[in-house]
Amino acid sequence: MNITCDRCGDDFDMPIDISRQLIVKTGCSVHQEEDDMVSLTSSEYEFEAAPYIYQYVALWLPMQRIHPADVNGKSLCNATVLEKLDSIHKEKSHDEQYILDSSRGYNL
Repeated sequence: MNITCDRCGDDFDMPIDISRQLIVKTGCSVHQEEDDMVSLTSSEYEFEAAPYIYQYVALWLPMQRIHPADVNGKSLCNATVLEKLDSIHKEKSHDEQYILDSSRGYNL
């Protein structure tokens, strides 16, 4: 599955290996839905599987989606973007320290 990295913004392929089972019963008197089972009435002749597949995939994906590391443990994220983010973080830290020092009356 092709997704966007939350850290660097580049797309990468994340392998998906989901083994789930959804049981669909037909000919029931009442339409019912449970976690892994759907009961369809005898008048229902179509079943929409897409919402169930979407739910399985959405629940399987990690909350933070980042590039995996290579065999040496090095991040496969876009190095240029990571360097830029690091420099912005350092500038922000410096600016915050300047504001703190100024508010304490230090002469800079």
